Amino acid sequence: VRRDRNRPMRDTRVGMLPPKLAQTIVNLAVADTESKGTVLDPFCGTGTVLIEGILAKLPVIGSDLDAAATTGSRTNLDWIAQNYAVEDPYEVILSDATKIPKQKHLVQYIVTEPFLGKQKPNAAKLPFVFKGLEKLYLGAFKHWTTLLADGASVVIIFPAVAIENKHGKTITYNLESLIDKLAQFGYTTLSEPILYHRPQAVVQRQIYRFRFNKA
Repeated sequence: VRRDRNRPMRDTRVGMLPPKLAQTIVNLAVADTESKGTVLDPFCGTGTVLIEGILAKLPVIGSDLDAAATTGSRTNLDWIAQNYAVEDPYEVILSDATKIPKQKHLVQYIVTEPFLGKQKPNAAKLPFVFKGLEKLYLGAFKHWTTLLADGASVVIIFPAVAIENKHGKTITYNLESLIDKLAQFGYTTLSEPILYHRPQAVVQRQIYRFRFNKA
């Protein structure tokens, strides 16, 4: 894909979201709503989701806690704008996903792949890793209620790990316990998660789709 291989900023040190998957999750979000609006990626990295959003002719906002990532996103979006005749606005801000400032307009879509943990995790540490991820994601979802429009769509990737313990038993770790907790904030799941992973990958991706309705 030219827009992936030729873009100026790529970071292979982190788990990179494939452009085709980014395009898929943007399409899933848009398909769930009738009106078109802004795409927000609160964990934008170097902007893979933002690129697909803006190529879908949607305004995009990205945020990340890593200053180098936000610089990379801006550089990539500027490159896309120059090479693909982009007209819709784009913005990238340095911010924790749980502290993103309110925008001029409510957000219609959140499309994101947060931090999924290490690609080759330590089995003994996985219970603590998933406990920490659940706390992070729950805080983010709670904060996003201040940013989202009524009826907004959220498409997010959660990690899932199936690993064999020292006794030869396969133990599965995921964030299914988080789903019920999100209902209190107005989030409803739209379908069963879609599993996506490369062969031999330890950390798998679960794509969840939510509808947000204000109380």
